[in-house]
Amino acid sequence: MRQVEEFTKEKGLDDKLELFQRAALLAQNQKDFETMPELSNEDKEVIRRETTRPFIPSSENRSA
Repeated sequence: MRQVEEFTKEKGLDDKLELFQRAALLAQNQKDFETMPELSNEDKEVIRRETTRPFIPSSENRSA
């Protein structure tokens, strides 16, 4: 987590430190996100949605 702290400080993102820490934990162990106490229920729901529903760019969503 030290690298995350250094990165956010270097980039002026101190207010986003917690978000970057959670993202780093997730990146290290993606398959076990359900058991990570650092992630909120809302975080886990968003991750579930992202893994079960592929992203479709808005230009592909438009009706012809």
